[in-house]
Amino acid sequence: MLGEVLGYLEESVIRMDNPPYPKDVAGIELYGKMGIETRLSNMKERVRDLAKNVRGCKHEQENLSQMTDVINTTKLCASPLFPASARLRPAAQSRRLRLAA
Repeated sequence: MLGEVLGYLEESVIRMDNPPYPKDVAGIELYGKMGIETRLSNMKERVRDLAKNVRGCKHEQENLSQMTDVINTTKLCASPLFPASARLRPAAQSRRLRLAA
């Protein structure tokens, strides 16, 4: 969902062009005081930064999900409901690690 909102922001802001420079004195003054070019540039940069943050958060969520899976699997294996024949004894674990190395 956040990715979709970010996509809409990127579409609307990144492709936005600066408005034409006004020809009358009052318009030129207003254009300068509002700092339209600077504000638009800053907004585009912030949208790019937000995209990087969203990607980083997505990777962090995937990593946390994997860690949760490992913890749940470990707890399941230590559970009394898990068959004892499927559990490795500490000596068997160390032997398998030495053989794998």
